[in-house]
Amino acid sequence: MLDRSFDEVTSMLRAMAQFFRPPVAARAYQYDDGTVFDFGHRWGRSSSPEKSHSVTSNLDRYEPSRVVARARGLWLGEIARSADEREVEANSLTITPNDVARIVELVATGDLTDKLARQVIEGVISSEGGPDAVVAARGIKVVSDDSELMAAIERAIAAEPAAAERVRMASSLPRGAY
Repeated sequence: MLDRSFDEVTSMLRAMAQFFRPPVAARAYQYDDGTVFDFGHRWGRSSSPEKSHSVTSNLDRYEPSRVVARARGLWLGEIARSADEREVEANSLTITPNDVARIVELVATGDLTDKLARQVIEGVISSEGGPDAVVAARGIKVVSDDSELMAAIERAIAAEPAAAERVRMASSLPRGAY
């Protein structure tokens, strides 16, 4: 933050003060053998054994922290930027912590990319509805199957064969200095 102006830092701190932790569903965690452990209470009131703090097993137990971190990143990034553009406080925007949590969930499941998430945030802030309504209304989705794209390219080439040939010819020309 040393390279940021006083106003930028003040704006970031104001936005951070308005951040609300999104709801995170409670869940049971399991050992590799499938037995459930009471996370946080396995050793009673005594300290945990030194070797119990593994970063290579039960990695899903960190997901709630990642959800909160992603939500905070959206709040301090996109949402604070949007509030600054509108010259209002972030908490006066129509987006709620539940909306942010849903957007984070859609990104985590691969239904949205970060770029698409920004479009959804803008839609929610513009009162187009909640995240799911904005996704549906705008037809926002991640395309992982390129067959639709390839079919559209083939149709474009068939519709404009002369333009396609010009592109082919231009791409076969030498480029750069020799």
